This record gives sequence, structure tokens and C-alpha cells, in this order.
Amino acid sequence: MTLEFGPERDFSKLLDYEWRLETFLQSHPALSGICQYHADTLPNEVLRQGLLAHPSLYINETLSRLNPHYVERESFTAATYHDPALDKTIRALCMVPDALILNALPPGYLH
Repeated sequence: MTLEFGPERDFSKLLDYEWRLETFLQSHPALSGICQYHADTLPNEVLRQGLLAHPSLYINETLSRLNPHYVERESFTAATYHDPALDKTIRALCMVPDALILNALPPGYLH
């Protein structure tokens, strides 16, 4: 989805868009959505914004989680955006597919 940001890769309106979309989806419970941005194509500050803007995280076909970093638009501050825990969570989420594969193996399989 990064092509939609143009060759300048202008992400300046993305957080506002994500919060508006989240508000819309919450007011229409019959609808849902999944962000299809690829973490390896976005700047880290954009990943932080995305983590703040969504109440849940879709990780793969069988795993989703409530997002402990979600911040409602009205509660957003610079301090929440610069929380070092955001980067730690992003790194962990980017590693999840491999972790899930290893956790699915029978005990002792790799020994």
C-alpha cells in the first residue's frame, strides 16, 4: 500500500486517516478492516503511529491481540508517540511469524 503515498512517500496525513477510519469502523460494527501496509516498507515513525491508532492487532490468520498501546485520538500526546515501548513491540511483532512456527513444532523437535 505504500504506492498510495506517491514517490515523495508523504505520510503526513496517515495518522489522521487511520483514526478517522477507526472511528468509522467502530460506529459500524458490521464492518471491519485490516491495514495492509508492509512493515519493511514504512519508516519507523509511521509504524509507531499505526500501533497507536488501532485497538487490536491482526498478526496472521490465527492470531490477533488487543493492542495495549492503542490511544484514542483525544488522548494522544507527544509522550505517547515517543514511548520506547512502541519500538520494542514493533520489533516483537515483526518477529512473530518465525516464533509461531517454532512454537507449533512438537517439544524436542529441534534437539
